[in-house]
Amino acid sequence: LVDGFIKAGLDNCELHFYGTGELVPWLKEIGENHHQIKYMGCVTNDEIVRLQCEATLLVNPRPSDKEFCKYSFPSKTIEYMASGTPVLMTKLPGVPDEYFNHVYTIEEENASSLSKTLKKLFELPSEDLQKKGLQARLFVSNEKGCIKQAEKVVAFLEEIG
Repeated sequence: LVDGFIKAGLDNCELHFYGTGELVPWLKEIGENHHQIKYMGCVTNDEIVRLQCEATLLVNPRPSDKEFCKYSFPSKTIEYMASGTPVLMTKLPGVPDEYFNHVYTIEEENASSLSKTLKKLFELPSEDLQKKGLQARLFVSNEKGCIKQAEKVVAFLEEIG
């Protein structure tokens, strides 16, 4: 992500990182040399939700070639989509295809492909990005919310009962 962002040369954009982990010292060091890359530290859940809604794009470049990806669905996907901010992510095998109609995807998992995708997305009119984010929010709200999921469970139980 960092290499792809740097390679994209998006002068009017910043890349923010939140949370903690083993890469924090490296991110801080990168930020010293690249003023557009910022490690923002840890914030409350309320704050991160607010920040997600204010962002232009949310990126989750999780590698898809790991064995566990076949069986996992990152909760961050739903969280990002629910924010109404457009999402760019890898095409993870554990995520059903229907989700990919509502997000942007990284075709090849390397810095060059990510760079090209970022450039392409930031050349789009802001209305197009906003529309994609709204489409994602409506999808998770209408199709993946607790009421809809409960209806599916009830229908399944009626079918087998």
